[in-house]
Amino acid sequence: MGIIDINCLLGNWPFRKIRKNKFEDLKAVHKRNEIDYGYVSSLNSIFYNDPFEGDLEIHEIIKDTSYKHILTINPQLPNFIDDVKKGLELFDIKGVRIYPGYHDYKLDNKYLDKLCCMLRENKLPLFISMRMDDERNDYLMYPKKIDTSDLSKFLARHPENTVVLLSIRVGEVLSIKEIINSRNNVFFDTSGLK
Repeated sequence: MGIIDINCLLGNWPFRKIRKNKFEDLKAVHKRNEIDYGYVSSLNSIFYNDPFEGDLEIHEIIKDTSYKHILTINPQLPNFIDDVKKGLELFDIKGVRIYPGYHDYKLDNKYLDKLCCMLRENKLPLFISMRMDDERNDYLMYPKKIDTSDLSKFLARHPENTVVLLSIRVGEVLSIKEIINSRNNVFFDTSGLK
């Protein structure tokens, strides 16, 4: 098994121009770094009123490739369960990504618990975006910080869910190391380890 990138995003960031945001750019970076493929989410879906529209775009871009589709879900929106069902049926999604800081909810949200139940039943991992940008760059929009004690409680409440923590900092990992080390289904990427 080769190297896999689990934190790929395609689309536009509304606060600054991203120069290399096309699928061809991503594939070129992966090829240069001997990365076999990636798990891809829609950057646009974070800000669309209907995140599924961004996922339709991503599906058209990555279909018939080795790249895996990670569906963006905001559990605060109505019909989010239907979106997961459609994602499974139409896109063969390999996981669900959430943005609590941008979508303004805490990890004890009852709808998030419902989402976790569905993911567990379908054996899909939950990707939690701890942040999207260096907080010092956020002056137009202030996403809420995900509290690590809330994260630890969330992980304790959902021991059967596979969870991937994205853009998590070293200090945050260390503050929840007991629960991470007690499970074999909690992972994190290295992009946020600063």
